[in-house]
Amino acid sequence: MKCVHCDYEFGEGALFCGLCSNPLVNLAVLEGGLLMITDVNQAVLQRVLAPDFRVQDKLAEGGMACVYEVVDNRTEESMAFKVLPLEHANDPELIAQFERESRLLADLAHPHIMPLWDAGTLGRFQYLAMPMMRGGDLKARIQKGLHWTDALGILHQVVLALAYAHDFGLVHRDIKPANILFDQEGTAYLADFGIAWLADEAEGHGQGLGTPNYASPEQLLGDNVGKPSDIYSLGVVLYEMLAGRRPFDADNPKDMVMAHLHKEPPRPSYHNPELPAALDRLVMDMMMKDFEKRIDGAPELLVRLCATPEITKFLGPEMEHYKGEVRRMPPGAAPPRRRRPLPIVKPKKRRRLRELIALGLGAS
Repeated sequence: MKCVHCDYEFGEGALFCGLCSNPLVNLAVLEGGLLMITDVNQAVLQRVLAPDFRVQDKLAEGGMACVYEVVDNRTEESMAFKVLPLEHANDPELIAQFERESRLLADLAHPHIMPLWDAGTLGRFQYLAMPMMRGGDLKARIQKGLHWTDALGILHQVVLALAYAHDFGLVHRDIKPANILFDQEGTAYLADFGIAWLADEAEGHGQGLGTPNYASPEQLLGDNVGKPSDIYSLGVVLYEMLAGRRPFDADNPKDMVMAHLHKEPPRPSYHNPELPAALDRLVMDMMMKDFEKRIDGAPELLVRLCATPEITKFLGPEMEHYKGEVRRMPPGAAPPRRRRPLPIVKPKKRRRLRELIALGLGAS
């Protein structure tokens, strides 16, 4: 029989490949016993991280990555460990995408953007290490029900993060409730920059990316995307927070795409009569079909929020601070860009992660 990962011939009864060390069956070694599992990536990751770290539950799984809770056995501190699954370990395009996300997160230092603790390669895994978000995601909060004033508080934090990214010249391209996370105190963080691009490099990168329920018309058509594309997606998220449901009902992805392209949604107040008219207008302006007529980006959206008393009175006095911080790009001006990728700066206590694991790999 042959290993599915490297084609190495192995004998009957073998549990792990003698060449690449991948499990030959879905087994994880735990405390001297064998536990049947269905996640090969988790089993291999545990072998790579042992004995100093242990892999807990899978937190999330997307099109190109899995996220696990990993615990430091010495401190009992948890982290979110995002890895490129083994089935994609030799895919140069996905590896480049993963590495790009690590560079972007290293550059983006903002209190409402998910921070990066560490990044690199361990064994056959590309990984990102980030803090655990114990407050769950926005998707779960919407399902439980949000008051519209609470929704405005969340919107405020996300817009600040997105305005920072847009001023940096980035287009996120995958704004959705599952990518807005909360810590234990309820602070919101914009996460998952895995398919983000610099605005002047995003042309032609719309097709097939993003999430259809929240993607802009131009993204669904495969046309050029830009900062207004993020505004559309955030408008869909805001609609769902305010109305408790998405703007369009569809039985299948094709119908959802057609709705985003051609249908006008009812105003959020149709589902939630408590909403002020200013919120109806804001959502509908964010979700305009025409890219050119839509709010141009998060900095402009922040200006709009600051200039709308019906909204700012629910955001608190700190909103005054941001009025002077919002910069309007002059017509035709290029967004600011970094000259070259910045190095990843990791806290000293995080360096122990790779050093300990490297020692373990060297001894094996």
